[in-house]
Amino acid sequence: MNRRDLLKGAAAGAAVGAMALWAPRRLMAQQGLTKLTDKLDVIDAGGANVTAFVTSDGLVVVDSGATGSGDDVMAALRGLAPNARITTLFNTHYHLDQTANNEMFAAQGAKIVSQKRTKEWMSRDYWNPAVEQYVKARPKAAVPTETFVDKGTLKTGGEEIGYGYLLMAHTSGDCYVHFKSANVIAVGDVASPLKDPELDWFTGGWVGGRVDSMDLAGHRLGHVRVDPERIGAHQDLSRELDQDAVEDRLFRHHRGVICTRRPPRDSSITC
Repeated sequence: MNRRDLLKGAAAGAAVGAMALWAPRRLMAQQGLTKLTDKLDVIDAGGANVTAFVTSDGLVVVDSGATGSGDDVMAALRGLAPNARITTLFNTHYHLDQTANNEMFAAQGAKIVSQKRTKEWMSRDYWNPAVEQYVKARPKAAVPTETFVDKGTLKTGGEEIGYGYLLMAHTSGDCYVHFKSANVIAVGDVASPLKDPELDWFTGGWVGGRVDSMDLAGHRLGHVRVDPERIGAHQDLSRELDQDAVEDRLFRHHRGVICTRRPPRDSSITC
């Protein structure tokens, strides 16, 4: 039995309660900016990656960056495409380090797209048991204006961008954004090698969902190249994301939780 099967099978015995890019190559790197293709760049937005895709119709951006990074993000976008408008902002999930600058994008006229559950978490107060406090709803301008349940396609400037739900992975509302012509997939904190085990357990995120989501994005969607280069949100962009190493860490964490709570029912899991 492999580790993916163990993760799925063990879930019945114990429930366990960023942005990443998987890309074929990087062309160049500047301070705070990594160019993946002639149309696609990654901006360091306060330690969280913002992805900018330039089309003839304007900019499509994935995640808006962490608190305090808004002016730098907007300046970087103007540098990439001085006269382009920002048409679309995708939020890969609801966390503040990926959505802190949403209001600035809304003020530029961008529509904000997310999975349905991400909007739900952003638009209401909720109790966060991890820090034992209530978190207030985000301002109306920061909340996504367009949502989806399963998947969709955005056609803009002659480009086709696919997006879809990553089920119960890092949070309950993760999504991927697939830039098909560039063979680049943004997956948020579903890949977070510097912060693992990064799981928003109280919304439904768990290790099995994360492993399944990494497989979906890395192999079934990234079919142009079987083993695309992987770049994590909270990761040194000069180093490749090792998917097997990430999955191994997740598996070890999950096994530790099982052994702490009670002896595993599956005899193939050794504590």
